Amino acid sequence: MEKQPLYDKVRLAMLNVIKNMKPGKNKLPSEKYLIEKFNVSRSTLRTALNNLILDKAITRTRTGDIYAFPSVSKLGYRMDQYEELREMLSAAGEVSTFSSKLVLTEPSPKMLHRMPEVTGQMVYSWAIRYMLNGKLIVYADFEMPEKYFIKAPPEEYHTTFKQYMRDYLSPDITYHISWINSDIRPDLAELFQSEKQVVETWEQVFKDIHDHSICFCKLSFHPEELDLSIVVSL
Repeated sequence: MEKQPLYDKVRLAMLNVIKNMKPGKNKLPSEKYLIEKFNVSRSTLRTALNNLILDKAITRTRTGDIYAFPSVSKLGYRMDQYEELREMLSAAGEVSTFSSKLVLTEPSPKMLHRMPEVTGQMVYSWAIRYMLNGKLIVYADFEMPEKYFIKAPPEEYHTTFKQYMRDYLSPDITYHISWINSDIRPDLAELFQSEKQVVETWEQVFKDIHDHSICFCKLSFHPEELDLSIVVSL
């Protein structure tokens, strides 16, 4: 088991302090004080502070003062903080992922809207269910042109989604673009065991190293269990 870096211990300790702060009383002590408090070097402290800045939990002013944001530190599901959906969910419990069987079909209207270049092509369609502590939390519909497919993925996988894409779908997956939307989906409400039929969705197009669109995905989130957020610095 890897030893936790000292700067990460300091970061977590500071996060616990920040969570208990109040708006208007959110100025952190000086670096000198924090170095003495945590008994660490200036380099270790600054690494911890820089990570907190990247997490948008604190900021520095032009005069060098450090202010913390307790509102940010209390957020649960922050889409801007994680590259991987699985990683974000793992912070809340045990995550398992299950893939449905592949179906070769024509592209859906939503895929054609985001990827009109696949008109006339056949695509593989399948779904991935993200389970959190045994409960369905995210339902993902995928469509991918037949020519990009490598091999059928397993029913259950334990790797990151990026590795999953590279192993089974395309080795050149590089980034994705997301669009936020919502749908009335009584079928998903039933799967989610939710009374709410309006489901928040994210449509995604995955791109390769040459900037070609290679896969379309529609993520649907449990309307009651997931309170998604994005923090944007100004």
